[in-house]
Amino acid sequence: MLRRDVAEEGRHTYVRPLPTLGPTLLTGDPEAVAEIVNHPALDAGRGIVGLRAILGSRSLIMSDGEEHTRRKAVVAPSLRGSALDAYPPLFERVTRELAATVPQRFSGHALVHAISLHAIARVMFGEQDPATTREAVHQIDRFLGTFHHPLPLFVQPLQVDLGRWSGWGRALRRKRAVVELCLAHLDRGHGMLAELRSRAPDVPAEELVDEVLALLLFGHDTGAAAMAWALAHLHAHGHAERAAEDEAWLEACLRESMRICPVVPHLTRVVREPVRIGGFDLVEGQRVAPSPWLAHHHPAWWPEPDRFDPARFERPPAPNTWFPFGLGARVCVGRPFVMLQMRVVLGTLLRVLPARLAEGWAPRPVRRLVLVVPDRGVPMERVSAP
Repeated sequence: MLRRDVAEEGRHTYVRPLPTLGPTLLTGDPEAVAEIVNHPALDAGRGIVGLRAILGSRSLIMSDGEEHTRRKAVVAPSLRGSALDAYPPLFERVTRELAATVPQRFSGHALVHAISLHAIARVMFGEQDPATTREAVHQIDRFLGTFHHPLPLFVQPLQVDLGRWSGWGRALRRKRAVVELCLAHLDRGHGMLAELRSRAPDVPAEELVDEVLALLLFGHDTGAAAMAWALAHLHAHGHAERAAEDEAWLEACLRESMRICPVVPHLTRVVREPVRIGGFDLVEGQRVAPSPWLAHHHPAWWPEPDRFDPARFERPPAPNTWFPFGLGARVCVGRPFVMLQMRVVLGTLLRVLPARLAEGWAPRPVRRLVLVVPDRGVPMERVSAP
């Protein structure tokens, strides 16, 4: 039962029915969010029901408690600290290669998606021969592009393998192709795959590949969507020229873009035992959804919340008012990697690809599977350098 005995006004906490989840407690109120962070009665891995169906249940993002901690110890070292030192030249090289191929009119989202895909393929498999990279890009792109509607991810009766001509059948076969590609390269001593194997020699190979699948989805698709929003905002609000030369300003623009348009509108927790959150009494099995979108548009913490203003990030935001990468122990393990990639890719694009938004287009959010992306893929056109 969801029952509340306090006033809702001004708290950004309320109940809404969400597709497949039922009545869900949504909140962007920092006090309620603080209650949720690392709450022992709330499970995070159980909340990702849709992705569990295609990614399995053994990876870091799907686990809770001690298992989550163990998995993080395997994955995190490859995505932070000194491990990141080798990536900026790779990101810049891939960006320059693909920026040189765009036509006069192009999709900004498609461009950063392709850059991110080629970069993550080289990170995962190492910079080997071009044929290996092409095969990895092809198989990963087919797998990530399987679904055009989120319903099969959440409605179990639709998850029936009727062969390669059925949507679910295609998904399973494309996933298997990526799994086999990863297994074939796991012990060859190249890229992040080899690092994971050397760090966890006792973990079954297919479980390590589950981690790779999760990293591909959450490190590639979400990162590309965030870059697409940033590209749109930088050009729409006249910050592109300054951001091309000022990395600190580019960082502030990235953070403001993720504030105003978080690509994941809400997180999901599942109640394990009776608990009281934000003035609501909840019972086992109910959902709690701390919402970056609600938090990032809370006028008490973000005056004129719909206005794009990177100067907001000249000082750190208040606790639990900005969390595009998640909360507490569940903060995205790839956050340092993704932020580095966004800085290098967008900084390079702004310098080597003079462009502008298509006339009459302005950023507008649309839903694509579980992400919120700019509509029409950020239509752009090249301009002559001055």
